[in-house]
Amino acid sequence: MPGQQLQTSAFILSKQPSGSDAFEQLTIFSSEHGTLHGLRRVTQGKSNTSPPLDLFDEAELSLESTNQGRTWFIKEHRLI
Repeated sequence: MPGQQLQTSAFILSKQPSGSDAFEQLTIFSSEHGTLHGLRRVTQGKSNTSPPLDLFDEAELSLESTNQGRTWFIKEHRLI
């Protein structure tokens, strides 16, 4: 069953390791949806066309949640 989908513009408020080498935790603020907890896959050794997200970046985000919106996985992002 596919998860809940969300498209939004947001600012990155904080970044920290997630305890897993594959993800980083992000605190995201969207004027439409408030503060969101996000996880972004960290690609190592692969070329990624999207630049990494940094503090206070504004980005268009494509998010997916499988746990009723408590945690959002960043599927795609584009810096604004």
